[in-house]
Amino acid sequence: MTRQSYHHGDLRSAVLEAALSQLETGSLEDLSLREVARNVGVSATAVYRHFPSKDDLLKALALHGLALLGEQQRKAAAKAGGAEAFAQTGRAYVRFALKHPNLFRLIFIHSPGHMKP
Repeated sequence: MTRQSYHHGDLRSAVLEAALSQLETGSLEDLSLREVARNVGVSATAVYRHFPSKDDLLKALALHGLALLGEQQRKAAAKAGGAEAFAQTGRAYVRFALKHPNLFRLIFIHSPGHMKP
């Protein structure tokens, strides 16, 4: 067992979930790796092992958010079926944007097509 798994289990996922929670109540600018670490109950050093910078965490959150958006769109399309499926993917997109405005903004700031090399 690795030291990280001994202390926390899946720290990367826990950090992403804590950061998502922080985004629900605060702005992108206010997101802090140290606060995320406190909320997860680990040292900031442990978080930096998975996300060396805030930008690395933001990129991971953007990809995670994009996956969540895609999953909601797939579910909406599958539920509607047929010709209505496409319209439902659009509605799911808008619902996601309204429910998660900071995450939605982050997706398009840090999405793969917009990421700096």
